[in-house]
Amino acid sequence: MKYLYKDLGSDESKQAKFVLSKNPAIGVPYFRKLGIDYAQQGISPRDCFYWFPDVLNSKTGMPEKFYLSKQSAVMKEFLRSFCVAWWKYHGNDRWHHSDLLDWWVDGNTRMATPLLPPPRPPQGGSQPLYDHELGLYYSKTISGRLWYVPTLEGANRWATNSEKTEIGGSGDSPNLDGHLFGGI
Repeated sequence: MKYLYKDLGSDESKQAKFVLSKNPAIGVPYFRKLGIDYAQQGISPRDCFYWFPDVLNSKTGMPEKFYLSKQSAVMKEFLRSFCVAWWKYHGNDRWHHSDLLDWWVDGNTRMATPLLPPPRPPQGGSQPLYDHELGLYYSKTISGRLWYVPTLEGANRWATNSEKTEIGGSGDSPNLDGHLFGGI
């Protein structure tokens, strides 16, 4: 969202400028509440469009639709608020299908509980240590760290730093970003 303000510099530089509101973005409280309202009513957000009932298109008389980018901080806060509220009101019940929610959850989820510790260190490696940031066990070796990673077959194996982004050699990458829903 943008808002207009006047530059308070010298007379020559006084002019109106458009700037993005960033901290907090305009609309965050509204979209947080909207996410909570959706969850309470059992409604899943389906797309990035929103509208206000009293803002009507002058030609059609229908509510004017606005678009909120998936990548915007406001949209991310809306989806995070929805997910938190959903688990508060509905527990582990699955929400109705939503590609938008699936997209967001896929990019913001990681295992809430760590893998079981390795049964033994790799050959020539130190006792396994746990990296809380990545949620993985590792062992120090002469050639660098080895990571204990899950595979698609359901087993775990020791992998080099460059291999840890591949699971079982398939090319699929584990999600090593952030904590579950940004640490909530």
